[in-house]
Amino acid sequence: MTATDDGALLGDRTGQLFIAHGSTIIEVAGGDARPGTQLTTDHLFQCWCLTKPLLALAAHELHARHDVDLTESLRVVGRWFPGMTDATGTFLDALCHDAGLVEPKASQFVFSSPAARPSLLDKIGVTAPLAAYSELSAWLLVQWLIEQSTHEAADLLISAMMLEPLVLDDSIHLTMDRHTYRSERDRIATYSSERRGAAIPWLHDTTESFATLCSPCLGGYVTAGAIGRLFMPC
Repeated sequence: MTATDDGALLGDRTGQLFIAHGSTIIEVAGGDARPGTQLTTDHLFQCWCLTKPLLALAAHELHARHDVDLTESLRVVGRWFPGMTDATGTFLDALCHDAGLVEPKASQFVFSSPAARPSLLDKIGVTAPLAAYSELSAWLLVQWLIEQSTHEAADLLISAMMLEPLVLDDSIHLTMDRHTYRSERDRIATYSSERRGAAIPWLHDTTESFATLCSPCLGGYVTAGAIGRLFMPC
């Protein structure tokens, strides 16, 4: 069995597989990218939380290069996020998922219309004790810190800092503008839900309205090979 046997390494599963052992790298894909389209290793999947380490690395790099204080209290964002005026955690707590920022839920934010998102941001605040799991809100604040400190969009900063030097900027899109989406939409693959037995594709992943609202804290679009190469040094 080889990696070229029509995705034999995946059995009857649909997906991409990246395996690295020393200098040996195997990439394989099997199944459908979307109904009627064969999946390849070049297709892009929406990657959800896999972009969070990039935000964390960018924040620590800003600390090293520009002395950005990650131990600063999260209360500093209270001017923009009123629910944070009494926060006791720090940006470092946010990076460790220990800031107690449970609301809004990531799924609620991601699947809300652009018009509804500002009202959800009003919910950001400490709703659980420190060391309670922090989901989307913590990473929204980390992204805010990066952009406030550099006056650059986080996706552009991370791309220049990490993706372009590794020649991964074509296979990791932290967000997409309309031009990028229209040039890449045929590469976008869908996940499938099999909770009710039949595979139901998540077609929203392929829509312009969804893709252009992704960000480093919401997950972008990647290939398994690109994200695997990015994390190989780790």
